[in-house]
Amino acid sequence: MRDRSIIVAFVVLAACAGVVVVVYATRDMSWSGSPFGTALGIPVPYSILASGTHSSVTERKNYLITSTNHLRELWKLTNADGSPPTVDFKIYHVLAVFTGTEPTAGYEIHITHVADGSERMVSIQITVPGVSCLAAKPVTAPYEIVQLPTTMLTYTHEDAVTTTSCLN
Repeated sequence: MRDRSIIVAFVVLAACAGVVVVVYATRDMSWSGSPFGTALGIPVPYSILASGTHSSVTERKNYLITSTNHLRELWKLTNADGSPPTVDFKIYHVLAVFTGTEPTAGYEIHITHVADGSERMVSIQITVPGVSCLAAKPVTAPYEIVQLPTTMLTYTHEDAVTTTSCLN
């Protein structure tokens, strides 16, 4: 009987060790398609409302828009033609991300992934031209505006900066 208890205890211990190994081995896996290791969670769909390179926002900013009036004010910052799109703010939030003023062309900003976990994580990719790039000299101020479902979660973000290589 004692031998059977030892065997059962050994099997249970081995199973627990196996679970620990599996959890440890997979803990650093990033979300498929995302360059960010912490963007795990339930994916949140979003759609791009506008993007461009000539906003009037002079520094790196993110905005959460929850009303039509605020969207109208934000739209003015983008220098976009026409009126802002119609958004049902009972169903959607609007996020706007800006790089601020940049000295040349070749800068970009994009929301690449949104996921819900304990908070809503927004992954933002900022691209800068490499030293080998012959960038045009006009000042730019890239932005992107997206629409996504509302949430009661707190918003947070992570930025990843990549440099474009222009050498082929």
